Amino acid sequence: MKRSLKLIAAVLAVVSMLSLAACSSGESNSSASSAADSSAADSSAAESSAEGESSAAEDESSAEDVSSEEESALTATDIAQSIMAEVEFPSMAEIKEDRINDYYDIDLANVDSCISYICGSGARADELAIFMMKSAEAADAAEKVLNDRAANQKETFENYNLDEVYKFDDNNVARKGNSVAIIITTDNKKVKSLFESYAQ
Repeated sequence: MKRSLKLIAAVLAVVSMLSLAACSSGESNSSASSAADSSAADSSAAESSAEGESSAAEDESSAEDVSSEEESALTATDIAQSIMAEVEFPSMAEIKEDRINDYYDIDLANVDSCISYICGSGARADELAIFMMKSAEAADAAEKVLNDRAANQKETFENYNLDEVYKFDDNNVARKGNSVAIIITTDNKKVKSLFESYAQ
């Protein structure tokens, strides 16, 4: 009987030890699993944060590009109107595109944008024309045309109205990049400076 009891006690002790070992193993596995889950969550959060920062940087860069494009999108008409808002002109008439070549021997196929104004009555020499050309070569040709135009107009007014001749000087033709302009006004120097500040 005593031997049986000792045997039962020994079996119970072994079972108890095995149970404790199993519990310890389960806790260890659970702890490792939790640590792995936590690490994965941290990694996912870091990736999400990096993607958010990258997206924000791309959006900011895109906004700057759009702003830059808007700043460089001024047309010849935009520039002329800005100039005419700051400098006094007599009543001016716009030369429509289908009549441009009556005044300027410029190939419009080489023009990105253009605008031209002359004194509506013809009594004054005032003139403002801007041509934004497609290439440097085309701008060279247009610049020569405008210089010839200014010289011819000066000669015309020397024989027609001497009071207007003071408007002809070294600032009658301006160029900035591939943009060229003929400027015959009461303040050519100011208009030339404005043109160069607006043109690209």
